[in-house]
Amino acid sequence: MISIIVSSYRENLFEELKSYIYKSIGNIPFEIVKVSNPRLMSIGKAYNIGATRAKYEKLLFIHEDIQFLSENWGIVLIEILKDKDLGIVGIAGGCKKFKLPTGHDLGLKKCRHVYVKHSLNEKLSQDEKGSLFKVKTLDGVFLAMRKDRWKEFKFDEELKDFHFYDLDISLRVSNKFTNYVTSKIPILHFSTGNFDNKWIQTSLEFHQKSYNYDFATHSEIGIVRNFWYNRLIKEDISWKNRLYYIFGMGVDKHSIAQAVNFLFSKNIFKFKEVN
Repeated sequence: MISIIVSSYRENLFEELKSYIYKSIGNIPFEIVKVSNPRLMSIGKAYNIGATRAKYEKLLFIHEDIQFLSENWGIVLIEILKDKDLGIVGIAGGCKKFKLPTGHDLGLKKCRHVYVKHSLNEKLSQDEKGSLFKVKTLDGVFLAMRKDRWKEFKFDEELKDFHFYDLDISLRVSNKFTNYVTSKIPILHFSTGNFDNKWIQTSLEFHQKSYNYDFATHSEIGIVRNFWYNRLIKEDISWKNRLYYIFGMGVDKHSIAQAVNFLFSKNIFKFKEVN
């Protein structure tokens, strides 16, 4: 029995998602709780509204631009959520989080567990050690938890727009419970994320807050810096915000070349400056 909560802004995507869910979830009771949100409120607020309306004790918060790639995934999820000591379950996340302006993926192979495709030809990693992995941070494309867990932590409605709501709640929950990524519910996500000027600004603000960040070695810091400078190099980010990001992320001898490439991207003159 699952309540599936969706913050919806495009009717065609929502209708396609409904079709995917009905075809693949399996023979279990479920409901889909649609919260119409054409950028009227933060996604955290929309999710809290949806959870308040939900009639079942197991909650799944998902984006509407996805397709499920496995059958009977609802049955799998119900079994996982039976553990009363579990925090949040996702399908993409990381086992560490440093106080550096990043998303859930630090770029550290030993820490990343991602079971999200962005094209049907993309191959997912296969881990022979199991199908459930302990993590600290989770990607907001798929977040499942018991209703009592949501009531205790809820989504932070002060986080505006659609960035870092997932990092915030997964980090807070990880203080008390264990979060997991499951490999048994892979999805196809039609978006790779929106890493623009707004993301840069929100990231720098978010990482001024206090969370249970992990200690990072010099080697790990270099890897993270290089990964994220490279990840953001082609995004629609102004020169000014690129400079702010470098101040926030930092530079060392291992990442200076990538930082310079990020700052002086060939496409930089196409990007608009914002205050």
